[in-house]
Amino acid sequence: MLFLQLRALKRERETRLSPDAIRRTVDLLPTGLMVSEADGTVLLANLSMTELCRKLTGELLSDAGRFRQLIESRSENGLIRTAGGECWQFHKSVLRLDGRDYDQITAADMTEQYRVTEELSRKNLHLKQVQERMKAVAAKERRLVAEREIMNARMTEHNRMGAVLLSGKYYLDHPENVKEEELLRLLEFNNRFLLGEAEQPSPGADPLQQAVLTAERIGVAVEIRGEHPQSEAIRRILVQAVDQCAANTARHAGGDRITLVLSGEQPKELTLTVTNNGRPPEGPITETGGLAVLRKTVEAAGGSMTVQSEPAFLLTITIPE
Repeated sequence: MLFLQLRALKRERETRLSPDAIRRTVDLLPTGLMVSEADGTVLLANLSMTELCRKLTGELLSDAGRFRQLIESRSENGLIRTAGGECWQFHKSVLRLDGRDYDQITAADMTEQYRVTEELSRKNLHLKQVQERMKAVAAKERRLVAEREIMNARMTEHNRMGAVLLSGKYYLDHPENVKEEELLRLLEFNNRFLLGEAEQPSPGADPLQQAVLTAERIGVAVEIRGEHPQSEAIRRILVQAVDQCAANTARHAGGDRITLVLSGEQPKELTLTVTNNGRPPEGPITETGGLAVLRKTVEAAGGSMTVQSEPAFLLTITIPE
């Protein structure tokens, strides 16, 4: 009989939680926990909360009211950061047991979450800075595009005016080459140009063919040797080279032919040389007007340009891929 009573007592101890077992379990919680009377008397505080109080105040947790005041004064939305860099989220609530109210404070370790949040904030700030720089670059690019379009428009008008004047001079100097139909067309074009009503090239017109036709109107034949480039950017450079070299040949060299030689491993690289049959330059060539604009266009495309005056005029343009 005694044996049975002892066994039943042992079984009861093993199956029923004692206050000491409950305390040990609460102490093992990673979350801080404190229960106190309304007057600040601490009834329960686990090891996490006790250690947290020591880190924040340097004292033992003996007065719950003063500890609550510290939390309220130092926290931001309940979040407090310790001197060691840990972040704890405090939450205050009321615990009702047996008809009585008790103050309960819990503290959750938010160190890792806070670290991730700070990292995201830094990345968002960096992203915002990158976006601002990209906006500034885009604005600068828009300005450059506008300036380039204005420069191209001015250069086009300059070339057209030069072509009109040179073609008129050519017909005056070479009346034997005058074709009545072509002369009438030129006079009409001159008048329309002066009135700002000159016809624009049709959308399907080839700019290179137009440049060659304009050169012929001022008495300069154009010979192009080599495979024509497919790149629109390079073809625009070729058009500019024809316009400027034809005009300069007629105006300064007294020639009537320019020769363009295209070579290189297209599309990786293109080399363009331009010569004429006019008089050699009397000295070094000063790059102004059209040649200066042509150089800017070539360099903007990543290429290089050289102008040789001895023993004869030679323009060389190299454009890499």
